[in-house]
Order: sequence, then structure tokens, then C-alpha cells
Amino acid sequence: GDLDASTLLLKRAIALGSDADAHFLMGKVLARQKKNNDALDQFVQASKIEPKYPRIGQHLGMALYRLKRYEEAAKLLSREFEQTRDIGIYYFIGRSMVELRKPNRAAVIFQTIVSNQPTHAMARFGLARLLDADGQAAKARGHYKAFLKLARKVDELADQVRHAQSRVQEIEESGELGAAKGKRGKRR
Repeated sequence: GDLDASTLLLKRAIALGSDADAHFLMGKVLARQKKNNDALDQFVQASKIEPKYPRIGQHLGMALYRLKRYEEAAKLLSREFEQTRDIGIYYFIGRSMVELRKPNRAAVIFQTIVSNQPTHAMARFGLARLLDADGQAAKARGHYKAFLKLARKVDELADQVRHAQSRVQEIEESGELGAAKGKRGKRR
């Protein structure tokens, strides 16, 4: 439908000449279609034509993240975050740190997000999982519960909701809650 017509028009605009807007918009269309390599190529073309294209670093970084190129994604997203201070970008820097197995850095990022934006459900979930893995069951439980309150009405968070519900119940039933108050595991 509309997406096909948009894609056709953008392909024509690109064929007529190098236009940063056409490449950028085509990258967004391709990203929505989960054609991440092609999306990345379009964002790269847009940035070559116009290096200071608004938010190009964010889109390049997200394309790299979706391609599991986490180190590159984190670098680009960090530069973009320094300019924009966008919490959504900061969250994906945290996710990149999780994927790069840098839980301390991820935890600091998620905690900062939660402190500044307590309703950011996914940062709460990410922080809960990191605390849980670190043996801090009581703190994890609090963040899982806060996440559940925030996420109950959001269908796309169903897997995370089930995980959080399961862990809250396991923590409460296992006795981890009492033992965890004095226990501090080590994070990397």
C-alpha cells in the first residue's frame, strides 16, 4: 500500500541524484521492514552527502545495534546522546553494554534513566535483570514490580512481563529475599 508507493518514490528520487533526504527516508523505510543492512547503507549514504544530517548518528547507531554490531553502535549512540541528551538513545547505549557483557556500565545507565525518568519501563526491566544476576534479589524485586505496574497495558512487553512475574514469585518463594539483603554479588 502506502509503504510500497513511498518506497517506489524514494527509489526514483535516489536514482535521479544524490539526495540526503531520500537516502535518510529510504533508510527509515528499510529499517521498518527489518532490512537492516540495506537501511544502514542508506543512512551511510545520507551521512556522506550531508555529514551533519539531523539525527543521522542515532539512525546509524540503531541500524548497527539491530545488526548486533554493539561496539560501533555504542560509540555512535554515545556521540549522538552527548548532543541530544535523548533518553531513548541512552537506553540503547545501556542495551549495547549488556550485549557487550559490561553489566556495571549498563547498570549505571539504567539507574540514571530510572532516576531521571521513573516511568521508563524497559530501563527498569534492564536494571532488574542486572540486579537479579548480581544476587541483589530484593532490589531486583522492587524494579520488577515497578516494571509490572508500568508495563501491564503494553502488549509488546508480554515476554518481559512474564519473566518479571516469574522472578518476583520465585524470589518471594525461595527465601532469596531474606538472604539477598546482606548478600552483594560482584558485577563486572
